[in-house]
Amino acid sequence: MPDDYPHDAPTVLVPRRVLVIDDHRDTTASLVTLLTVAGHLACGVTSAFAAFDVLLKFDPEVCLVDLRMPLMDGFETATRLRVVLGPRVRMLAITGELRAAADPRAAAVFERVFTKPLDVPNLLREIADALPVD
Repeated sequence: MPDDYPHDAPTVLVPRRVLVIDDHRDTTASLVTLLTVAGHLACGVTSAFAAFDVLLKFDPEVCLVDLRMPLMDGFETATRLRVVLGPRVRMLAITGELRAAADPRAAAVFERVFTKPLDVPNLLREIADALPVD
């Protein structure tokens, strides 16, 4: 193995269904590709409204939600997703703004907030650690 191999990355991958919600198409596409390469089943949408369109068909175990989106921000999106999906889904936030990451609402809605640029090994570990769906 090369010396730069991330030794602290999860050793056993538990494939998860991950819904990526980010209004930036390139970010959404990149995250879906990353998650797919890592062995997860990922679906990406660019608005909260699109997320609700695919929600029940896709049945995510993890939602990766951008905090700063137009029309419906990530806080409201995640709150509404919780109403539909319940506590079994792991809610993870992503943001490019440190101020948004420190917002007290984040702790109330999300299990973890990741700032961009993303710490990929920690993100993958957090996704792999999602609770199994009953």
